[in-house]
Amino acid sequence: MKYLEGIRIRKALTSDLPGILSVVKNAFEHMLYSDQTETELVKCLVNSDSYISSLSLVAELDTKIVGHILLSKIQIEIVKSEPIASLALAPLSVEPMYQKKGIGTQLIHNAHSIALDEGYHSVTVVGNDQYYSKFGYRPSTDFNIRLPFDIPEKYCMILELIPHSLDNISGVASYSSCFQAFS
Repeated sequence: MKYLEGIRIRKALTSDLPGILSVVKNAFEHMLYSDQTETELVKCLVNSDSYISSLSLVAELDTKIVGHILLSKIQIEIVKSEPIASLALAPLSVEPMYQKKGIGTQLIHNAHSIALDEGYHSVTVVGNDQYYSKFGYRPSTDFNIRLPFDIPEKYCMILELIPHSLDNISGVASYSSCFQAFS
């Protein structure tokens, strides 16, 4: 895939929120499986203890925000053991006219790199299995970890940022209350 030239990926600023919300709204507006609450989810996460400012990234083209990714804190609850810190990727948004130009890929790779640098071992996502598998995401059931959503298992996926970091783990991902309110 040839990437769109001139795209700049950077950390989101507080002043970017209106532009981010516009991108999120536009990206999910005509999605078949969207319940149109993604903008509310972003607003909730940005104001929650789960928010990590360094893992909220925007894609800019000529100073216009055309994409956004947000990774937030979650835990994997394990029976008879301490929870494990993890992340949830939600949402990934690209303006419709800029989709399929590599912007989402750049956002994901940048977010994964920062997450790894910050010591995170894994990321969960609820999304298109065909798309996210290209980045190494696999069904959460491959790791004996359940995601707390009533959707087909193939859409509940996990990526080990550090290979084998989830070996011999069994548990349930515990998400921010923001996800329960808008999922």
